[in-house]
Amino acid sequence: MNRVDGNEQEFRLTRSMKTHGATGRRFVTAMLLVMLAIVVNWSDAQAVRTIEIGDHLRVSVLGAAEFNRLVKVESDGTVAYPYISEIPVAGMTTAEMQTLLVTVLRRYMDNPVVVIEIPASYTIQVQVLGQVRQPGLVQIPVGTDVQSALSLAGGPGEYADPSRIHILRPTGVSASGETEWTKIDSNLRDFIASGDISKLPILEENDVVIVPSITNETSVMLVGWVNKPGNYVPYPDSNVLNMVLAAGGFKSDADRSNLKHLYLVGPGQYRENTLDIDSIIDQARISEIPLVHGGDVIIVSIYDPFFTWDRMLGMLRDVSVVASAYLIYLRIDRLDSN
Repeated sequence: MNRVDGNEQEFRLTRSMKTHGATGRRFVTAMLLVMLAIVVNWSDAQAVRTIEIGDHLRVSVLGAAEFNRLVKVESDGTVAYPYISEIPVAGMTTAEMQTLLVTVLRRYMDNPVVVIEIPASYTIQVQVLGQVRQPGLVQIPVGTDVQSALSLAGGPGEYADPSRIHILRPTGVSASGETEWTKIDSNLRDFIASGDISKLPILEENDVVIVPSITNETSVMLVGWVNKPGNYVPYPDSNVLNMVLAAGGFKSDADRSNLKHLYLVGPGQYRENTLDIDSIIDQARISEIPLVHGGDVIIVSIYDPFFTWDRMLGMLRDVSVVASAYLIYLRIDRLDSN
């Protein structure tokens, strides 16, 4: 092969690579823009559609999981959501309700980011903790009862007491900003004996199902991401951290910044302390860790990083992303033309 032929072949190869490279870049860009168009069209449809009686609304507040709810629009047009439960939302668009909620939540947090969706299918997220074989978060269809949720969590464990299952349900936020909970008791043994399905409570979004061990009511229950979850009898003047250590300490993937301490304020009524244990220890504020009493519940959640796939999709819904994608397209097209 002479030098001319070699140069010509090299030129053809280089041209072919540029052509295929440009085609590949155009394909990727086109796919990106198609995906963004789908997301934006979906967002536009959500914004135009008005909220109707009977709709289920998924409300998400980034960085404030205690405000995440799946709520139903009742016959009077209202929803059971903190601070706006008396305001009819039927007839609003999701964007209008989002603006309303952002305005209200600004009184309690800085720059709240709120996403409101009307999901095509209705599933909710609950936690099943305590003496079950696979404790953790469970996705269930709306209308699922407590027994079905236990089955999805692997069923009761060896030392479970199925006659004293507790369902903790968030009911609102106190004036001081603490989440308030109510306790619903369920006795699976009664259901098994009678077959009466009315004894099986239907679960709601963000419920926490706790299956206790066979023990007495003077103990403190530790559930979630501790090494030895269970019931522990507190010593006098024991605090929350003492009880976590009694349960073997935090697991490596526990969220130490979002520990929940539920304490009784009345029969079946709880109030929540949310504690950032790492911050308290780093700043030597040990005296701020609350004491515990029999009947208290301590919940340690798994660490949930901010940049999950769902949150990334939420960010993609921002129309500004489309502008960014368009700029990328222009730059790639300019490179191809060169």
